[in-house]
Amino acid sequence: MGAPPARPAARIPRAAGPSGRSHAGTPGTPPRAARRTLLAGIGAAPLAALAGPLAGPAEAKGALRRFWHENQQDKLPLLLAPLKASRDKLVKAERLAAAGDADGYAAAVRAVRDAGLNCYAYPDGDASDGLTSFYQRVSSAQEGAGGAEVCTARLVVKNVAVRRSDEGLKDALYDTLADWEARMFELDAALLGALGGDGGAAGRLDGAFSAAVEANERLQDGVADLVNLVWE
Repeated sequence: MGAPPARPAARIPRAAGPSGRSHAGTPGTPPRAARRTLLAGIGAAPLAALAGPLAGPAEAKGALRRFWHENQQDKLPLLLAPLKASRDKLVKAERLAAAGDADGYAAAVRAVRDAGLNCYAYPDGDASDGLTSFYQRVSSAQEGAGGAEVCTARLVVKNVAVRRSDEGLKDALYDTLADWEARMFELDAALLGALGGDGGAAGRLDGAFSAAVEANERLQDGVADLVNLVWE
C-alpha cells in the first residue's frame, strides 16, 4: 500500500470587515467596507452595538454621532482637502488674471470655476468666448441632478457630525458657506466683465479675489472648529 495522499494545507481565513466579508487591506488604510459604512450610514444593528445592548433609537443616534465625530477628528486634513485645493486654485487664478489680457482672464475664469467645486451657478456672459456656454451646462447640473448634491463644499459641511446642542453652530457654518458661494459668483462676474473689456470690472478683481480667498479660509476654519469641538 502506498502512503495516503497528503491533505492540502489549511487556509488561514482573512479577518472579516464590518460588512462580514473578508478583506486584505493595505496596512494603515481603512477597508473599503468601513469607509462605505461611515459615508453611507450605519444600520440599526451596528448602531445598537455602538450604544450598548439596550440602546433605543435616540441613544443609538447619539452613539453614531460620537463615533462619526471622533473619526472626523482623525481625518480632518482629508475632510478639508477639497477646500484647501479650492483656495490654491483661486491663488493660481489671481496670478493668471494679473497678466491683464484676454488670455489671462480666460484662463482665470477656468481656474475660478474649477475652484468653485460646482457650488454656484455661473453668471451669464458672452457665449462667443467659448467659456460660458460650456460652464453654464456644467453648473446647470445643480438644478437637474434630481435632488443629488453636486456641491463638494456643501457635502463637506453636511457631513460634519454635531450634537443636537451644536446645531446652531452648524447653521452658522452653512451661512459661511453661502457667503463663500456669493463671493465666488461675484469674482466670476468680475472676470467675465474684464474679459469683455470692462475696465471697471478689471479694477474690481483685486478685491474680488481677496474676498473669495478670505471666505474660503473662513469656511475651512468653521469646519475645523466644529470637528475639533471636545464632546463631554
